[in-house]
Amino acid sequence: MEEMISVCGVNCSKDCPLFMKKCEGCRAINGKVFWAYGDGVEKCPLFDCAEKKGFFSCGFCREKPCEIWMSTRDPDLSDEEFEKDVRDRIKRLDEFCT
Repeated sequence: MEEMISVCGVNCSKDCPLFMKKCEGCRAINGKVFWAYGDGVEKCPLFDCAEKKGFFSCGFCREKPCEIWMSTRDPDLSDEEFEKDVRDRIKRLDEFCT
């Protein structure tokens, strides 16, 4: 299977156990990931931001990681796990966008 890198740098095909089961990847579903619904939110805030800025991914934004990244934190991750996740995603985006 070809790698599927999300707008925010998650390697869906490797890191997401729900990929191709409950989600086909944010690009395929136009950012309408199941976990992003509620409180007036219709799509992933990171996907929405990149789309509004005209970016293919957050990798092209100079503000990463931004407040949106920090506010969309997976609550199951410890502080250390979250910091590593952000670093890994930024590194993946930097490699993908060069």
